[in-house]
Amino acid sequence: MANGDNDLTATGLDMLSQFRKCVPRLTSELHKGQCGRIGVIGGSHDYSGAPYYVAMTALRLGADLSHVFCTKEIAPSIRAYSPDIIVHSTLDAKDASDTTQWFPRLHSIAVGPGLGRDPTIFKRTIELVEAAKEMRKILVFDADSIHLLAQNHALLKDYNQAVLTPNKMEYRVLVKAAGIDDNLEPQSSLKAVSEFFGGCAILLKGAQDIIYSKGKYLSNPSPVALSRCGGQGDLLSAAVAVFTFWAQSYHEHNHIEGFDPMLAGAYAASVLVRAVSKKTFDELGRSMVASDMLRSVPDVFKQMFEQ
Repeated sequence: MANGDNDLTATGLDMLSQFRKCVPRLTSELHKGQCGRIGVIGGSHDYSGAPYYVAMTALRLGADLSHVFCTKEIAPSIRAYSPDIIVHSTLDAKDASDTTQWFPRLHSIAVGPGLGRDPTIFKRTIELVEAAKEMRKILVFDADSIHLLAQNHALLKDYNQAVLTPNKMEYRVLVKAAGIDDNLEPQSSLKAVSEFFGGCAILLKGAQDIIYSKGKYLSNPSPVALSRCGGQGDLLSAAVAVFTFWAQSYHEHNHIEGFDPMLAGAYAASVLVRAVSKKTFDELGRSMVASDMLRSVPDVFKQMFEQ
């Protein structure tokens, strides 16, 4: 068991047990792409690292391909970070189709890492989300895309293949947009916020993560690093994007009664990333950075889901 599993509720342990069945088994019969093709919409003048961390974490978790859709300005930087990532400098292209032409190949898309809040980019991102919805892609919203949703709350109307991953400050933005009393405890407001934003799943990050989807709640109080270095949320976005795809794919082939892929994938992502964070902090203390966490992902994943 990975660090922190002793702190999980029985329901959480049951969920992890279910999710382990969703992890694709590596065989010689697989072809490139079956374990996940992940997209990332994000990156801006000031934030080129975030989309890199999402894309690279997805690969470290076992996804086969990671695509980043960013502005032309920062594409060279992301390409320089790693040759393993497919980088498309199309986010600020004249035509949204320069980006959406790639969507049929993708299984899930993380929206928002390093996106910034430029109105022009927000407008383009809305177009891309609409296109992804038409293709029934799994969508994971984090960082600046939370503010995008708060300003365009009908964007996810009746769309049940989305997961929001706000921290506490970002969650307050969602609560305010939904017109809900911000003094309520999350357990009292998550259902209302979810319904306001189309019935999406929500992973609320904090001292303990709380995951809500379709009337069900799970909490994860497992230990996490005391150092709050930047980039940890990006690793989580990647894990949610990969794990929800795996859970959905398994469910489609096995039709498990009462199984919610969004809840299972988000919960498993929370447990894994907190364990990665704790392991890295135990080794490096306050000097840890997100790239150190990337190096911890393979060992924690193997211990948690493949033993």
